[in-house]
Amino acid sequence: MSALTVKLSLLGLQTVIAGVALLNINPVLANANQPQSKVEFLESQNSHNANDLLSGGIIDRAIDRNYIIKVEDIAQNQSRSNPTRFNPWSISAEALFLTRNIPGGITTSEFYDVNTAETGETLGTNNLDFNYELGTRVTLGYSFNPKNSLNFSFFGLQNFEADARLTAPAPGFPNPIIVQADLDDTPIFEPFESFGERINVLDQPPPEGQGNGNFDITRSFISGYEHRINYESKLYNFEFNYQRDLGSTRTFRPSLILGLRYMGAPEEFSLTTGGAAAFPPQGLLSVPRGEYKVETKNNLFGIQIGANVDVDLSRNFSIGLRGKAGVFGNHGEQNSTISAFDFDTGNLVDRIEDAESRWTVAPILEGTISAEWRVSRNVSLNAGFNVMYVSGVALAPRQLDDFASTGKFGSIDFDGSSLYYGPSVGIKVVF
Repeated sequence: MSALTVKLSLLGLQTVIAGVALLNINPVLANANQPQSKVEFLESQNSHNANDLLSGGIIDRAIDRNYIIKVEDIAQNQSRSNPTRFNPWSISAEALFLTRNIPGGITTSEFYDVNTAETGETLGTNNLDFNYELGTRVTLGYSFNPKNSLNFSFFGLQNFEADARLTAPAPGFPNPIIVQADLDDTPIFEPFESFGERINVLDQPPPEGQGNGNFDITRSFISGYEHRINYESKLYNFEFNYQRDLGSTRTFRPSLILGLRYMGAPEEFSLTTGGAAAFPPQGLLSVPRGEYKVETKNNLFGIQIGANVDVDLSRNFSIGLRGKAGVFGNHGEQNSTISAFDFDTGNLVDRIEDAESRWTVAPILEGTISAEWRVSRNVSLNAGFNVMYVSGVALAPRQLDDFASTGKFGSIDFDGSSLYYGPSVGIKVVF
């Protein structure tokens, strides 16, 4: 084969390659076979002359570009035929350790020196040491898509209980420990005014038709030289929330929360007195044991709004911040009972009681900071710290009533507030 034949053969091969390239960069053919984003690129290449094509550079680039297009098309087809699996359901279970505090405290009893009119040691909610109580929080969620989801949550089962006491140095009459009404911060019993016509049930006449007229209740409170308080409360919370993504990035995920909430907070509080009193010249005599017991119920219903932010610090570790707030209708109830029991036999000798219920407004503020570690595609572990403030509730210790401020016994007081806080740990599964 001569050199001329070889040259023509090579020229023919280049021409064929050029033709193939021209077909690939032809706008009509490109429009028929390639994605629109690729057509614009190919159309920009169709003004080159034959020498440019025969030089090989444009041909090489066109062939390389066509190869990239084909690879991308294959990837897109595979993605459409086998998309990443979306898990719409999630469930999480947490151990929630909470304690509680009453801001400002409520004083129920006070040491009062009748000779100097000076006050001393007090007894009240600040003397109560509530431990961290174990409860649970369970959340079931469903995502319609990556931006919209619903979740139902319950937490509670904590049982907060504590007690304390205040004891006088020695028996006496009237006893130096007096009951104090938190409503106006003045003693229910004024020792210098607890005789004669003023001596009656807590310095006020009992409700009409109640009381045996023997002053057993009065004697039990002004003569017992030891005061003891016991406070017990529970907490139940149910929520149904809608959560909307506000424009997440790869590592930053803010969202809006809107939901319905119910909270129940029943309480029991008792103030008891005991001991004997000195009645010269009769000496030390037993007196009835007194008990002032209050039961309250708070049922809060309403709408809340909040926000949640999750930040990815690594592929498997993130931190979150969540806050919620709402103003709720609170249907509160209280039942108060004052009793006197025989010191020796324990039998009931006198009792008065009354109750009241009504609606009020109660705000709730709640915040949580948390950390989450993703241990697998479907399972993650989390830990956090939780704070919740509730106001406008009928706390049982605040119901101690001196009658004078309200004109009747058993009226309900909604000026109480509680602060709950504590850590949580749990597990979350998506499926």
